[in-house]
Amino acid sequence: MKKTLINRFKNVMMKMMITCETATYLIDKNHYTELSFIEKLNLKIHLYTCKSCSIYKVESNLINDKIIKTLKFDDKEIKLTDEQKERLIKNLK
Repeated sequence: MKKTLINRFKNVMMKMMITCETATYLIDKNHYTELSFIEKLNLKIHLYTCKSCSIYKVESNLINDKIIKTLKFDDKEIKLTDEQKERLIKNLK
């Protein structure tokens, strides 16, 4: 009985696990839109077990914040003018 319960739990966890590719997609998606409850849960579980994706999340957030601050956007909806694109390229160099 105990072994069966543990196996069921493992099966559920394995079905909830997402790949690193999906995790990075969700991290990037979260910059522009709200994740669903299931997406948030899956991402949290993945980040708890994957150091590489946790590092990617930190770096992605830093880059996104820097871009928003550099271009002085008040919200996260980004539409660049030609001047802003040139300034961004200049700052990245």
